[in-house]
Amino acid sequence: MNDSASVQCLSIASGLKNLLERSGLFTVKSVTSYSQGEIANLLGIDTYVAGIIVQAAKKSLRDSKNNIATTMVSTIR
Repeated sequence: MNDSASVQCLSIASGLKNLLERSGLFTVKSVTSYSQGEIANLLGIDTYVAGIIVQAAKKSLRDSKNNIATTMVSTIR
């Protein structure tokens, strides 16, 4: 995954993914640029659910960076 990865790749309910896109958040990176409270206000959802979305986006970016690093190390060997 890269910085332009779609929110559709997140491990959250499909309805939340669609809600993110309807609110103008199409990429994982764009989701991580907002706080939990901002996501809650933007989507009109509970802050607890917004926290789940933000954590899923951060995990997705973190996993992506780890995969890239592992691939680079494997290529060097």
